Amino acid sequence: MVMQKLYLRLKTRVDLKTWFLVALIFPIFPPDEGAVQVLLGTFLGKLVTLGFKAWNGAAIAAVILMILKRNKMGAKGLLAVTFCAILALSTFLHESPSIVYIVRVMGSTVILFLLSEIYSGIAFRHYLKAMYYVMTIISVLSAITIYVYYPGMGSDNKYLYALDNVSVIYALHGFAVGFVYDLTADKKLTLPFLLIYAVIGFAYIYARTATGSIAVVLCAMFVFIYRLGPVKKVSYAVTIFGCVAIFLVVVVVQQFDAVEQLFIALGKDATLNGRTRIWEVGWQLISDHLPLGIGLTDSLVDPYLRSYGFGWRLKIGHLHNIVLEILLKGGIVGFSLFCTMWLANFKSMMKHKKNIITTSICVMILISWLVCTLEYRITIYSMWFLVILTYHINDIIAINNSEHTEYIVNLRSNQNGTDS
Repeated sequence: MVMQKLYLRLKTRVDLKTWFLVALIFPIFPPDEGAVQVLLGTFLGKLVTLGFKAWNGAAIAAVILMILKRNKMGAKGLLAVTFCAILALSTFLHESPSIVYIVRVMGSTVILFLLSEIYSGIAFRHYLKAMYYVMTIISVLSAITIYVYYPGMGSDNKYLYALDNVSVIYALHGFAVGFVYDLTADKKLTLPFLLIYAVIGFAYIYARTATGSIAVVLCAMFVFIYRLGPVKKVSYAVTIFGCVAIFLVVVVVQQFDAVEQLFIALGKDATLNGRTRIWEVGWQLISDHLPLGIGLTDSLVDPYLRSYGFGWRLKIGHLHNIVLEILLKGGIVGFSLFCTMWLANFKSMMKHKKNIITTSICVMILISWLVCTLEYRITIYSMWFLVILTYHINDIIAINNSEHTEYIVNLRSNQNGTDS
């Protein structure tokens, strides 16, 4: 009886389901191996890296066991599994990769979708909160290392979650999930959320990250205008059209001389720090592996780029663009599945197009898409959180509705009554 009361008290005061999900999701986003070794020393750094890999493997195994026990996988989870299977098949067709690496990359992607299926309905609030917690913790840690070690991207990177143009994507996705969580749980943006992400966002302005600064400014603007009428017209159809337009503007239009001259007139690098050259060469690499792509391997990309005269110190295994990266890794088949994943819940997103939460998700997708046309790699798993939000828009709206809010309040009241 005493132990039962202690358990009920702990359950009431600590959201055990949410923290259980945090424990499963957090190892998907390990700190940068090189940065950990620089900050902690080689031995401790390698120990931390091995610990995260073991933790990630245990999390993948735990979710698989949960699915087997449930004996059911939804259509959208199956879609994610199929997408990852195509990437794995493509990888094996081009090289003999590490099985552990393949399982870790595929598993990290798939369990995000499977967990969202397990915690669907009203229980999705635990998943939503866990996403918010994980990405916020990561973003805070990353921001701290930027403030302390800037400029930390020299010969030895000291930024805890890779380069600042990667960690800013984590921060952006954390902001997006937190935005939706606040609107769902409190029907408004809370001061702690705004303060935390103001500090995180300023880190990227402080570090003079061009892509990060753009993301921070756009997110700050959205905080002030998200309830205005024009913003509410951003439906999911507009979002999909906007994503296509952003890709064309960023990747295709820049090939015209007039645009290059505009960059120069503005005092900017006309190649966007070499990205336009990577994209130009990347198209040829994509066309050489069009059906299924090259898979998860990075070994083909760097030598190919260097054969065209690229001479960066660091190894380059990706094309710095979400569309080109998916086309390269998965070919036409993988890219078709990728598009299907984004369109799978189009009907429900349009059904709730007048809801402020749906509008917020759409705008955050557009901002994220803009950033990811300039920097993206297949292992930035947080991008899938935005897809998952579209999949569970019905759950999110239901949680937000007053009848479910009342249900939660009554549930907590009953739990408090049990404690007393």
